[in-house]
Amino acid sequence: MENRYGGARREAEKHSDFIDLIDTNFHSCGFRYPQTVIHAATNRYFAGADARQYRPDPAGDPALRAAIAAYYRDAGSSVPHDSSVPADSLVVTASASESYSHIFAARCSADDRVLLPRPGYPLFEDIAIRNGLAVDFYDQRRSADWSIDPDELGAILRPRTAAIVLISPNNPTGSVISESTIRRIGAICENRGLFLVVDEVFSEILFAGSSLPRPAPLLPDVPVYTINGVSKLFASPELKVSWIAVSGPADTRGQAVEDLLVQNDLFLSASSMSQFIAAEMFAGGMEFPRAMAAEIARRRELMLGEIARIDGLSAVPPAGGIHVPVEIDPEILPAGADDEEIAVELLLDHRVAAHPGYLYGMDQPVSLVMSYLAPEDRILEGMSRIERYLKVRSR
Repeated sequence: MENRYGGARREAEKHSDFIDLIDTNFHSCGFRYPQTVIHAATNRYFAGADARQYRPDPAGDPALRAAIAAYYRDAGSSVPHDSSVPADSLVVTASASESYSHIFAARCSADDRVLLPRPGYPLFEDIAIRNGLAVDFYDQRRSADWSIDPDELGAILRPRTAAIVLISPNNPTGSVISESTIRRIGAICENRGLFLVVDEVFSEILFAGSSLPRPAPLLPDVPVYTINGVSKLFASPELKVSWIAVSGPADTRGQAVEDLLVQNDLFLSASSMSQFIAAEMFAGGMEFPRAMAAEIARRRELMLGEIARIDGLSAVPPAGGIHVPVEIDPEILPAGADDEEIAVELLLDHRVAAHPGYLYGMDQPVSLVMSYLAPEDRILEGMSRIERYLKVRSR
């Protein structure tokens, strides 16, 4: 059943001047891996003598796993410590969502519990529930720049809690978890026998000299499942290639990988051609991801400047990723105004889309979630419409 926001967006999209400030499609925002490289890789794939013979491997194409291992070995991210991952600890999947599902299915029993971040992307809750798990939430507080309080997190754990999910850079807050916080969370996991799921899909989109402390190498005694993929790394969601890097105690890591392989073998969703192309992308180096991150950083600065310029708006500058939660000063709004009402009015009256904060678990204060992935003209026009709306709404 369509909700108010969905219906309003459908109506707004009918107009040619519709502005989408929550567009996270890399292609529609002007980011696309060089098509000449992809075409050449596709031709090489089909030119191979045995290219059309289907030889599925539940771990993924060995050449791709070697390329991913080299990426970690060479510290593809701005990582302040050794982040090597052996190729035999990698399992190739079709998406981050599939990775989550495989991990939950392989490691958890029915009625186990998983701890998710709030604010957070709502899809992960649904994946956990569909795998028979119960969900609890730990809060990232705006007043603390969206950081995590490990003591508060530890107090939320229940007897059936099996895993903690960390997303860094976070979606939608853009926060990056500090090394000290990672170590404190790791101590909780060791004491309670928990495993970590670490989502690093925005690992290459970091700002202002930020580095990315990675839980896997920092916590050698904790089972850690790190998720990443080419969707954000190479702006190529259409390839459907992601992976899980398994780390932790040596005596349990092999079995953890084997359990994932059994799960992955049921689906084999990542096609052999996509894996071949992804390996070619890694072979081409990190020039494209770096250039893309630099342009996204420029667009981030533009949107943050617009937020600072408009009376009644404020935001914590994101350290990474492509989203920013924008708080609206309740003093300029009529009593009782909520974020869904504001988002719907923006769509119907100004044909500009931003997500209401409640979709990500935000309740107070009134917030909208936007993305600065959009091109400059779209950001400027969209923010101008929001400014006009607030001037009328606050009278």
